[in-house]
Amino acid sequence: MIFIDANYQEAAQYFALEEFLCTQKQFDDGVFMLWQTRPTVLEVGIGPLERILLLRWLKRKNFQQVSWKFH
Repeated sequence: MIFIDANYQEAAQYFALEEFLCTQKQFDDGVFMLWQTRPTVLEVGIGPLERILLLRWLKRKNFQQVSWKFH
């Protein structure tokens, strides 16, 4: 489980991230957990390889101040 704390520039970024996550077959065949626990925090249940793909995608989409908490 990871927590993504991102400084969203606009609501469209959140929906773009949600759409990306929901369409990626690499993420356990497209099935995983996604919660918006606070206005800028997403909690995502994915594995270590998926974290790499997600981090690359966030960088390409210019998400700012992304931090990760693993547990």
